[in-house]
Amino acid sequence: MNKPKQTPSEKAVTPSKRGTGHRRSSLALYIRGEEAQDGDEAQANQRLKQKDQVQLTPEELRQRMPPKILYPQNPRAPQNITRFSFKDNQFKKEGTVEQTVFHLSIESALLLKDSPEAAEQEELLRLREQARERRRELEAVEVAIEDDGATQDEEGRVIRNQFNNVDRATQIKSCATVEQSCSTLPPPKRLCCGTANRWIIYDAYMKEAEAQNRKDSEAKVLQKNHYSYLPVNS
Repeated sequence: MNKPKQTPSEKAVTPSKRGTGHRRSSLALYIRGEEAQDGDEAQANQRLKQKDQVQLTPEELRQRMPPKILYPQNPRAPQNITRFSFKDNQFKKEGTVEQTVFHLSIESALLLKDSPEAAEQEELLRLREQARERRRELEAVEVAIEDDGATQDEEGRVIRNQFNNVDRATQIKSCATVEQSCSTLPPPKRLCCGTANRWIIYDAYMKEAEAQNRKDSEAKVLQKNHYSYLPVNS
């Protein structure tokens, strides 16, 4: 049985079982009808090595290094936060600690129109305006009197109230308010002023000590004279 001959392009499109492990780049080159060059394969398999790369021994290469992971944690965050749990009726230690640190927080007076804060503010202003309009409607009570057109004399008639009460009005005498007030003479004022320092205080103490010594000496002299004038029993 004769098989039809295939062109080189058809052979490249239908790879054999042995060619399934080839690289996609070489397969694409064959599909486009180009010839694969040895430089492309070598460039694909070439590994770049830095000039200052550390040379490790086989033992160091076989050694497994632990992974280095950076965790965004606050080193000053407290780890012993305890709160009372009303559910369990006991104090419990918080498992999760907030690691966020705000270095600067300033409340601004301007809001973006599309932000949720601006939407909340507009909703609050709208509710306040509705409450103000509702209060205004409740306070503004209008009494409308319908004219039945029976007679013109009824216009001057006093309209009775709906409870059929007697139209009597009483008014008590309004007492005029009298304001009474009294005040005492202020106590006399006397200005006291002076200068005090350590030397003035020292002189005052020395004068006080001299006066006390003089008083003691005078008391001793009087006592001595009193004993000298006493009669002597023979």
